[in-house]
Amino acid sequence: MYPRKLVLEKGDTVQLHFDSLNYEPHSATFPVDVGKEIVRGSFYPSCDPDGDAGPGPDNPPDLEAPPFCADPTQLELNFDPRFVPVGGNGTFRGADLESSGVRGLLSPLGDDNWDLAFTRTSGDEPFRYLCLVHPWMRGRVVVR
Repeated sequence: MYPRKLVLEKGDTVQLHFDSLNYEPHSATFPVDVGKEIVRGSFYPSCDPDGDAGPGPDNPPDLEAPPFCADPTQLELNFDPRFVPVGGNGTFRGADLESSGVRGLLSPLGDDNWDLAFTRTSGDEPFRYLCLVHPWMRGRVVVR
């Protein structure tokens, strides 16, 4: 997320570096509002009485706080399916989801760097993005 504000020309491509993240994965997800939606839908608890192999559905939590399930062995943490994988096609047009996916040495995607092209100007407001793993980490891209 550094620099916090990046200024580019229309048509430029940025390479985000994840190859030094040995112990802590990160992501870059555009636009920030879609990133916030993904984070809000992530890591929700459910109770799964028959396990993943069983035909029964997951149930809402029995309890409002941990351990969430009356039988703690039934606890299952689910997350938005857009959280980990790469999203988009590598070209940001202003409103479409573009996400590096969760990357770093211990991530299932590995620690590869990620390229993102910007094909339109940002206008009066910069394009904002966030890290899905640490949603308080944010940045802005101004495209002229």
